[in-house]
Amino acid sequence: MNQQNAELIDIFDLLKIIRKNIVFLFFSIIFCSGLSVLYARMFVPAEYQSEAQILVTQAQADSSNQIGTIKANIDMIPTYRDILYGIPVLGPVADKSEGRYSVSELQKHLTFKQSENSQAFSIAIRLDSAKSAQETLANITNQFTDILTEIYGENINKIVILSPASFQDKKVAPSMVRFVILGAVVGMTLSSLFLVVRRLMDHTISNHDYLEAEGLTLMTELYSLKDKEVSSTYFIRDAKRN
Repeated sequence: MNQQNAELIDIFDLLKIIRKNIVFLFFSIIFCSGLSVLYARMFVPAEYQSEAQILVTQAQADSSNQIGTIKANIDMIPTYRDILYGIPVLGPVADKSEGRYSVSELQKHLTFKQSENSQAFSIAIRLDSAKSAQETLANITNQFTDILTEIYGENINKIVILSPASFQDKKVAPSMVRFVILGAVVGMTLSSLFLVVRRLMDHTISNHDYLEAEGLTLMTELYSLKDKEVSSTYFIRDAKRN
């Protein structure tokens, strides 16, 4: 029971140590956050995004059933996504980039988003420059329109580019805020772990309960002397000798 109490007291002691070293923790967080931001600026490539919105409508088989036609258009959107990510669309776009981007790289950086209960869908791409992102996405939308017309022919009523490939000169990645938070978490974790390990490695007896639990008797306590007290002690001793 005494051993359990001692362990419980040790836990509270560790919390006290963390509170006593709050300045150390603070500077560790600042230091790691700074390193994280420096790493992001020097080693993480910048990404710029371009986005476009497209609407595709199928030809109406029954003009009186508009609700059914709208539902059919919405149901076709997952198929359009598969076509968009396919080689017939991205292959020629990769060729136009003159080896700068491969099909797999375009697939990796391309995103597809469908709004709920909407016939329109958005596509976006993130690349290493704003100009490249806009030009590449424009080529993708044009190639997608051609392939879709080739596949469905007269079954397609119309393909409307609601929003052409946008130009955004503000980079979307890396996020400095995210790296600052990540650095702060890492700094807090490492510094806390250091304090905990240092405390666990310290076998100094810090309370009487441990001695009582081990059946030992405290004979006396030794205190550290300041430099002024030490010099005074030597002076008194030399005076007695004289």
